[in-house]
Formats: sequence, C-alpha cells, structure tokens
Amino acid sequence: MSFYPGAGRHDALEAVVKAATLGDVIAVIAPKGGGVSTLLGLAAVRLVDYGTVIRMDGAEMESLEGFLQALMARFDVPEEGVLAAFEEAAVHAPVILIADSAHVISTEILHYVAELKRILGSAFAVVFGGRPRFLENLPMPTWEHTQYIKLAPFSPSQSVVFVETALPIELGSTDVVSLVRREFSWPGELLLQYSAPDQEAVKKPQKFPWWHIIAALVLLLLLLFVWALKNETSEQVTKSIALPPNKVELAVTPTTKEAELTAEVKKPARAQQVGSNSADSTALKTERWLRQQAADTFMMQLMLATTEAQAKEAVAKLSEFSASYYRARRNNRDVYIVLIGPFAAAQDGQQALQKLPADLRGKGAFPRSTKQVQQELSR
Repeated sequence: MSFYPGAGRHDALEAVVKAATLGDVIAVIAPKGGGVSTLLGLAAVRLVDYGTVIRMDGAEMESLEGFLQALMARFDVPEEGVLAAFEEAAVHAPVILIADSAHVISTEILHYVAELKRILGSAFAVVFGGRPRFLENLPMPTWEHTQYIKLAPFSPSQSVVFVETALPIELGSTDVVSLVRREFSWPGELLLQYSAPDQEAVKKPQKFPWWHIIAALVLLLLLLFVWALKNETSEQVTKSIALPPNKVELAVTPTTKEAELTAEVKKPARAQQVGSNSADSTALKTERWLRQQAADTFMMQLMLATTEAQAKEAVAKLSEFSASYYRARRNNRDVYIVLIGPFAAAQDGQQALQKLPADLRGKGAFPRSTKQVQQELSR
C-alpha cells in the first residue's frame, strides 16, 4: 500500500516521528485497511538514522516467549542478555520500538515493554499501531500517558486521487461518480475494490467457440479411424507370414567378453542427479527453499503482501538480494511475507537494507531468525 499524505496522514506521520524522538509513547489507531502499517513503515525509515529502531508484528508474537526470541535475534544475545542489550543500545542512541498489529499483542508483552520503559525512561520510545479495540486492551495505569492518533478516512476527492496514485490505472467517469457518491473510504478498501477485477479476470474460465469443439471431435474420430486401420493391416500381415518348414535356428554361446558388453549395453541409463536447489536458482524462492536454509541464520522481513502476485512482484525487484516469500496467517487471513537473506548476523541484514529500492525500504523491515520462520512453516 502506497503512503498517501492526504486525509491528515502527513500530520500523523510527523506527530509519530516527533513523539519517537522525544521518547514518548504514541498509538496510531484505524480500522482494518486504514493504512496504519504503511504509516508505521514510513516512520521507521525516517527514524532509522535517529536511533535504534526495533519493529515487531503483534500478529507474530503469540506469547512473551516469542517476543523475547525476536529480541534475542535482533541483538544476537541470549535471553538473559536482552535487558543489558537494551541498556547498551540506549547509551549510544535512543531505542524506538514500533509495534504493528498492537490490538493482538498479549497483556504479558505489554507489561514487559512497560517495564523496559520504566527502566530506560526517555531513551526508550514506543510506537503502537492497531485497530480501535487496542485502546480497550491497553493495561492502565501503566500506559496512561500514551498519546493517540486516530487516522481519518478519505473524502470522495481524496479517494479518487489515492486510487490513481497507488494503482497504475486511470478511473473512468463511472468509477469517479461511484466514489463521489460515497461519504468516505479507507485505503485498503479502495485497493481491494480496484485490484479485484484483474484477479477475477485470471480466475474466470475461458470459453471456447463452438466450432473449435466440433473440429476437435472430428480430429479425434479421424485419429481413431487411422488407429483401427493400422491395427487391422498389421494383423493381416502377421497372419500371412509363416516360417519355412523344418527351419532350425542354431544357438551361439557368446564369449565372456561379449556377454559383458551385451549386459552393459542393456543396462538402463542412470538418471542424472540434480541438486535439490537447482530449481531454486532460476525459480522463485518459496517455502521449500526456506526450509533448507541454516536455522542459525537471520532473515530480514520486508513486507506483508495481501496477494501472492504482489509478493512475486516484490521478489522480482529483489533478485540480487536473494529474496523469498511464503504464505502465512495474520489476523485470520492469508498474507504473503517477503524476506531477504539469509544473513550470518542480524547486523548484516540491517546493512543490506540501505541497498534496497526506495519503495521497498519504506515498508519498514526488521530481522527475524531463520529458525523462527521455519517453525512458522511447520505449523
């Protein structure tokens, strides 16, 4: 989803960046498809040069244990060294935690983050993003000083501009009238509506003209006739040939060397061995390839694509970065997670981000252990 500065989103982005630089806690709220993830991704890109940015997806953190594993992978330390790693990072630059899908983050994780905030103070900023029900789940009074930003939907005119900016299409007069009649729209809703026709066109079965069907039947009948005629001719020829009477065939015993040569000729050719990764060198790297990677390496998660076509398009742009993708479940729906890697250390992945195309760098990447990805594939 492309970032659109209209509908107050530019001001919301600036407010998030300012709060993070001041070490505050801020929450961005919008319904599904409201553009929260896109805004957080752009905020992460803006803040990466200011401090240590840690991104997490609440949908991937089912428990405090999973959250700690992600932090261990991020800092490359054991569990008992996580707090010390935070304190050391905060000495050199502010630490900023950007938590997407905050409405599904467990209470135990929120309490853990609150304790980090208490220990690190203004050197630790927290940016939450999620659905409106997040406000109900946030434990008080721990987070009583949290600032809230509620994203606004698009007006009819803003909807027209957004669709023509985010998608490579030009709206017709009928589409424009349809949008103008609406009171408001959300970006995810618009992208789904105006991307759907292309997907339906792929799924729609192709109808063949009736004369193609007749031609196919005639060809099939002709082939059956030729086959039957050939079998009949073969049978007549076979019956008309008889061996001469009293013909004796002499059996010749081959020499040992001749027998070996004959056996070698009759031996079936061995199938050529093909490496397990030969197909992956030219094809898209997906689940099978990810399962074969070393579990002690790291991946950089770039984005969550809503369709497999979007994931493939992103991977195509990242061919030089060893990109891959896999299907996962987030918020009770299928998404496609795009990764680059593997890297020997999480820091190597962070350095590789600087070479990414600007449109993918803006998604707000964060490191994940390859072991964690493989565990998710095994569920």
